[in-house]
Amino acid sequence: MPRQDGRSSAELRPIEIVLETLDRVDGSGSFGFGDTKALASVSGPIQARLAVELPSKAYLEVTVRSLMGVAGTEAKSLATTLRSLLSPSIVLTQNPRTLIQLVVQSLTPSNPQDPSLTAAFINASTIALLRTASFPMVGVICAAAVGRLKDSEEERLILDPSPNEISRCDVFGCVAVMFNGTDEGGETVWSSLQGSRLQMDYDALLRLAKTGAEVVYASIRSKFEEASSSNKVAMDAKKVPKHRGARVAVSVGEDDSMSTADE
Repeated sequence: MPRQDGRSSAELRPIEIVLETLDRVDGSGSFGFGDTKALASVSGPIQARLAVELPSKAYLEVTVRSLMGVAGTEAKSLATTLRSLLSPSIVLTQNPRTLIQLVVQSLTPSNPQDPSLTAAFINASTIALLRTASFPMVGVICAAAVGRLKDSEEERLILDPSPNEISRCDVFGCVAVMFNGTDEGGETVWSSLQGSRLQMDYDALLRLAKTGAEVVYASIRSKFEEASSSNKVAMDAKKVPKHRGARVAVSVGEDDSMSTADE
């Protein structure tokens, strides 16, 4: 049964990926699920403050900014989550006693508890990290949101719930998956799933979210390959490992053209 916006239960909203070129940063990019969009930028490695200087590795500092107003407790909590989630994907030991700054900002007015916005933050951060050539990465982390929609007497699991659908979900959350180019595909590394009677569908929700994360990963790789072939941006193929078996057709890029990736 189609949803209100015409999507199937296992379908993402149109994906938009832009390889931004912001001034005074080393890497930047934006990512969106439909109208839910986020922008990220990375600077570093740079000289670290004494308070965060680590003798054996670089320190990853994450700041989350809202579209309007001062960042509150939820933004600071999300920044802490992003730091612990993204750190394992970066080789921080190559640049000890330095600082890597990641700044993430919402581009649309959204509920800070919207799991799709959290997924957009993670995906935008990954794009910005990939565009920074000054440190290596061991994997690519992509994310997607899922929920259990209660509609009349019917319950069904849905991928990438819209803001209108979130209010009708009794279970929802964001799931992050790390891809490193192995034949086994990605590994689930983090989940914020919450709600009543969660355990009933927990494994099925994780599988559905992983399917969405695979589409995101293939879309990001396709975008980098497209940019590399047109000489718009240098690409290190080792930083975006190929995930075998993924085939997607989604809208990506500044001109919303259709791009298909067949790995």
